[in-house]
Amino acid sequence: MAKYRTIKPKMWSNPFFEGLRARYKLVYIYMFTNEHVNNAGVMKVSNTKISYETGIAEPILERALKFFEEKNKIEIHGDVIWVVPFIRQQTSTSPKIMKNISKELEAIQDKHPELVDRILVKYKTLQIPYRYPTDTPLIQDEREREVEVEEKKETEVKERSARIPPKAVINLYHTHCPSLPKVVKIPMSANSTRMLNSRIKENPSEDFWKPFFISVESSNFLTGKSDTVFLADFHWLIRPTNMEKVINGRYDNREDYTNKVWEGAI
Repeated sequence: MAKYRTIKPKMWSNPFFEGLRARYKLVYIYMFTNEHVNNAGVMKVSNTKISYETGIAEPILERALKFFEEKNKIEIHGDVIWVVPFIRQQTSTSPKIMKNISKELEAIQDKHPELVDRILVKYKTLQIPYRYPTDTPLIQDEREREVEVEEKKETEVKERSARIPPKAVINLYHTHCPSLPKVVKIPMSANSTRMLNSRIKENPSEDFWKPFFISVESSNFLTGKSDTVFLADFHWLIRPTNMEKVINGRYDNREDYTNKVWEGAI
């Protein structure tokens, strides 16, 4: 067992950690720094012991552990707890360290085979020999399926984090479309929210939305400056058919039709 543990400083700016209550933060830090957790993030310690070492009453501790389990920060397997992000928090993941972790997993694979499989799926660079070679193909197939699911989830999370937030889209609308009615009710209706999220999924970058709204503001028809009595608003603009017409230049002024300000943005 290593004599020291590390916590990356960026943990303190992580939105999940920032939102924790003080006692929950203490429990979370404890899981990375206590003497009972091994290099794989697996610890065998009773709630009574954790309560004694942290000074947190057991009922509060039990609620904290349940919360962290629901948030996929820990997994409870019988008499042991796996701290899911433990390995990722360590400053060193050298081959020597990873080999040491693999040995620790090998030592518990007979008693906790499901836990070992979960860790190997999460950290693909770890490898341990299986005691029963005939089971290896089945286990490997299952692991590959779990890896695919895990990778798909990670991709979806990255895509969502890279998308412009709905509030930022509304702010761009207010900034670049001063002639149009403001979005007064935030959050918007369920239908408008769904439509906006769909449009953001199709066009996740600010590089699309800013020139899009600039183009809208430059349209005499959309801003009520033409002979027709019409004034667009945010909800009208995010409807799929209407947005497509704006993108295709349906409402451009004649002199601007061949010179769109946002050409090439999509």
